[in-house]
Amino acid sequence: KTLPYSPDESESRLRERLRLMCIWWASPEQALCKECHNRGLEAREDEGHQDLLCRLLFDECKSCFDSFGIPSERLGDYRACLNLSAEWHGIEKLSHRDKVRRYLDMGLSSAPPEPELSERLCKVQLWFHLPFPELQKDCRRYNVNSIAKEDARQDLVAQLVGKLWGD
Repeated sequence: KTLPYSPDESESRLRERLRLMCIWWASPEQALCKECHNRGLEAREDEGHQDLLCRLLFDECKSCFDSFGIPSERLGDYRACLNLSAEWHGIEKLSHRDKVRRYLDMGLSSAPPEPELSERLCKVQLWFHLPFPELQKDCRRYNVNSIAKEDARQDLVAQLVGKLWGD
């Protein structure tokens, strides 16, 4: 029900994306599956309407997410991109004081100046939204032990935060 758009996007392109979204929303699973195949996307007819719709929306909106700096390929999912976009927008709207408070609540002793503060808060949100194997890649990149299960995500993110920005 939510469609991202870039301010740089033409009105006609946005209208076309809205038109496609309306058509897909009203289409049965079989038609969505066929559209996925036409676009070279994997899809099974036994998948639910919502999953097929999200796959098509992801394909249609990837470039828009990328234009916002959201790593759509790493996230690999429309919902994850949309949720991360909302989190980042929420961070943008926070007062400086609330950003600092959120940063210090992660166990760090002092907050950096803007824009680094916002960038770090956004990076943490990215780690919470990445598929677990992608989070583990970031852990390995920064020499944080990545051997863990999905339920240890909070711990891995805390270790990354400490490793990169701790005292």
